[in-house]
Amino acid sequence: MAMGTQGLLLCVICTLILSLPDAGGAEFVPKPQKTVYPQLQMRTIKSPHRFSKGLSTMQVPTMRKMLQSDLPLCEWSDEECEPRIELNTPDPQASQFFNTIEMCANITLREDCLGVPECFWVGADGTCSVDFVAGIRDCLVPEYAVLIRAGQCPRVHREIDCNSLPGCSWNAVDGKCEVDFEPVQEAFDSNGQLSQAYGIHIQCLDSNACGIPCTSLGQDRCGYLPFVDVSQWFSARATSALCRYMEENFRCEYTLTEAACDGECEIDEDGECSQTHIAAIDILYESSEARKAEMLGALDSCPIIDDPEACNAFTGTP
Repeated sequence: MAMGTQGLLLCVICTLILSLPDAGGAEFVPKPQKTVYPQLQMRTIKSPHRFSKGLSTMQVPTMRKMLQSDLPLCEWSDEECEPRIELNTPDPQASQFFNTIEMCANITLREDCLGVPECFWVGADGTCSVDFVAGIRDCLVPEYAVLIRAGQCPRVHREIDCNSLPGCSWNAVDGKCEVDFEPVQEAFDSNGQLSQAYGIHIQCLDSNACGIPCTSLGQDRCGYLPFVDVSQWFSARATSALCRYMEENFRCEYTLTEAACDGECEIDEDGECSQTHIAAIDILYESSEARKAEMLGALDSCPIIDDPEACNAFTGTP
């Protein structure tokens, strides 16, 4: 998911926890035995909608601000003018999530990032973003969220973040976040489908040929697609605009053939399958037909603006 405001997900999804390190061939052993928990190997996620990192320090907007009709519709990034699809959404939950991402993305120093409660330091990439698992935990099947969190534990730097979700626990002696095996085991015990998919995934990680049922995920990585495709682990009760937007993003991202990349998905400028702008607008702007029409107009208006100041100031009115 070209950098810029074709959206906000670049900072989060490309740099965050859903791209987790290799399991190294370790296998999770059912209780009472415990081995080193194999972290999940995920494909690096991109969104077709880029979150600009070029804005000056930006505070999370209030709903009053978000409902103003004179909110800029475009932003300048990577030498082009792009519509602010995610940042301008009238949906309160999605608006807060995306604008927090934008705020944190403008923080470059680890100490500054860790000093902001809403932000989350992604140590492997040296990036300030949000706690993505916490942000979408209500969208996911609970057991899957536990596994994702467990794979992230070594990268969690604050005690409050470590203890905020099941899957990790803070080691006060060593001052670091570690896997909490009890909720991990409970997740496997209570969800047979997940346990089976994970077992196949571990076998795929060790596969040299990466044959059926395994799938090549690129960059010499092999995995079991029904496990690593996050969209397949969204809860049926996750009906919010944010959850549906994220689910569709992941579904497009894990569509690995051009022939299957259709409907709400399209091949982007990088040759990968991504969610279309119109599909994103349909979900994020469903609460306001006026705002939806405004943003659909911005899809045509923003790209033809070639001046950065004019781009950042464009509100759709003369």
